[in-house]
Amino acid sequence: MQRWIPMQAYCVSKRPPRALFIMVAIALGMVAVSTVVLSNLGGGLARDGTYLRLLGYRPSNSGATLAALSADDASQGRVVLSASSAPGPTPAPPAAEVASTGPSDAPANSSVAPASESDRNPDPVGTDVPALRELNGTRDDLSNASLDSLGLGVLPRDADQVRGAPDIMHFVAPDSSDSGCTWRQEVTATDANHDGHPEYVHVRQLGTCTVDQDRNGKPEAGLTIARDFQVWDNDSNGKFNALEGRQGVEAFVDPNENGVHEYTAEGVWTLSLKDADEDQKPESLMATFAGEQRFDRNESGNAEFVRTVHAEICMVDDTSSGVPNSVDLEVHVYQTYDVGDNGSAEYRAALDLAASTRDANHDRHNESATVNVTAYEAVDWNLDGHDELARGLALSYNYADANSNGFPEQIDGRIYLYARADLNSDGIPEVRKALEITALATDANDDGHPELAQITLTGAVVRDMNQDGNAEYRASIEGSLEAIDANSNGIFEKANLTIRAEAAVDRNDDGFPEDHSYATVDGVVLNTIEDDHPDRIELHLVATEQEDFNSDGLIDETRGATIDVLAVDANSNGAFESTNITIRASAVRDANHDGVPEYTAAFVLYAEATDANDDGHPELVTVTARGSEVLDEDQNGVPEETAYLRLDATWTDADSNGVFEKVDLSFRAERMTDPNQDGVPDTHEWVIVEYHAEDVDQDGTYDNVYLLVVKHVEPTPSR
Repeated sequence: MQRWIPMQAYCVSKRPPRALFIMVAIALGMVAVSTVVLSNLGGGLARDGTYLRLLGYRPSNSGATLAALSADDASQGRVVLSASSAPGPTPAPPAAEVASTGPSDAPANSSVAPASESDRNPDPVGTDVPALRELNGTRDDLSNASLDSLGLGVLPRDADQVRGAPDIMHFVAPDSSDSGCTWRQEVTATDANHDGHPEYVHVRQLGTCTVDQDRNGKPEAGLTIARDFQVWDNDSNGKFNALEGRQGVEAFVDPNENGVHEYTAEGVWTLSLKDADEDQKPESLMATFAGEQRFDRNESGNAEFVRTVHAEICMVDDTSSGVPNSVDLEVHVYQTYDVGDNGSAEYRAALDLAASTRDANHDRHNESATVNVTAYEAVDWNLDGHDELARGLALSYNYADANSNGFPEQIDGRIYLYARADLNSDGIPEVRKALEITALATDANDDGHPELAQITLTGAVVRDMNQDGNAEYRASIEGSLEAIDANSNGIFEKANLTIRAEAAVDRNDDGFPEDHSYATVDGVVLNTIEDDHPDRIELHLVATEQEDFNSDGLIDETRGATIDVLAVDANSNGAFESTNITIRASAVRDANHDGVPEYTAAFVLYAEATDANDDGHPELVTVTARGSEVLDEDQNGVPEETAYLRLDATWTDADSNGVFEKVDLSFRAERMTDPNQDGVPDTHEWVIVEYHAEDVDQDGTYDNVYLLVVKHVEPTPSR
């Protein structure tokens, strides 16, 4: 028997799925009819070519080659993870203070000028850090859009959509209606004691079904079905205690009735059921399915999308209690897509799922449950045997309830993502990436409230675009989230978050990174009162980037930023009395390493929301920001460029009703350039923004609004 494959956890039920009951109902229904009309039915189907072909069908391709590639790529991804060093501690951003002098007022003789793009989107310290990009990329890898999306940009989302064709679930478990069908049927039976209760019945059927909704003689869909069922009633009491069945099907769909089938499919089901004590609670049940769907949406004669499915479910209820002590389910899906519609598939994908439950004492509390899922897809654009892109996923879930009281002592899970890229299709990947997440919950006292819940993640990326063995880009990430419920009352008193990332860019492959960056995120949530509301939330982020422009191993420039967030709800009523955020960013360049910076920049922002009466509506929100940058390339004390900025803003809700009655914002920026360093600016610019708004009737719409946005330029001095 071929190895079938897994299904999702929710499919592992205490009862066999509906499709199995449909098959049993069909079989037993036919047996009941057959006992009445037995003498009128007879021979030929056992030698009928169509009948034998449908029942003997086997899919041509199960994706074994792709499975081997998936295993190899998963292994290579683990090599990347194990070889990657843990992210180092993030260095503190460079020390740089905002200049004490702020933006000045524009002189009366300055002229108004349009604002440039840099004026509208300033970035005084260059906050784009590769390590931060790696954090964001990891977040994207974990988003639903990433985990549930397949296709590598190759497989169309509607590749399996032909009007009238079933989706994959209805392909495996089709509806049981036989309307519009004509049948040939044979029934043989043995009733040795002539009591009217056959000890053995064998039913063969061959049916043809068509759908012709407009009744023009051109069917939009057709189906041919072959069935072979055998049942036994060994004690001849009228209750069957064993059944063996097989059903084969071939189908087509032709929505436009032109004789060219946009969809064709074949499939075969088997069913084995034993009910020794005849209580209608089978002690064992096994069902299998194997089938293939082919979609030719452009009617070229080549099916662009082909999907093969194998499935198997086994259930054992050794005490015939109606509650199985074991259920095992496997599903395998393999699919291909022919981009060029020339008979060769550039895209291949496989999905394997396996699930099982064990309930030894039949109390409806599983002592164990497991789910394993693997998925893999690859695309070979030029069909040379070397995939340009490939990626995979492995997921596992384990549940343990040793004393079968319904409260698991441990639950653990794992998600493993891996990918590679071979852009020049020479069989040597330029890029490999891997990410692993593990989760664990333990309930030591078995009361249903885990004392500890943990999530850990590890990731790594390696890019060697010139394939010389020296990676131009390396990145690693590690993190953990831990929640603690020490007294096991169902409320976590504390949760801690830590994430570290490091990235290095070595463009010239000399072993000295031109760009080396780090990022750290630390967070803590406290719930000391142990209710539904945390008392305190803290979050700290720091990112630092070190630049070595000439790749001599010495740092020429350092830039970085910190973000600190603090929210306090002292009485734990769900309304934070105080929430504040502080952002600091700085950059220092000393390319000649003489201790005198050629460039210095600093930025500080502080924002706070205060809710004095603790009703959830802050009465006052303030934002204050200051920034400056100085460029002195020749380090002679006369800067070639100088810039300052200042921001002050307040939102006021005096009566604390959730509607701000007044908003005030003032922004100033000033920039001077003096390339010849004569002390007289060659250019001198100011950007001014003033905003004031009032909501007199507090309806959420501001009634009085004043906005001023202007840029001033001082006339160029005459020389």
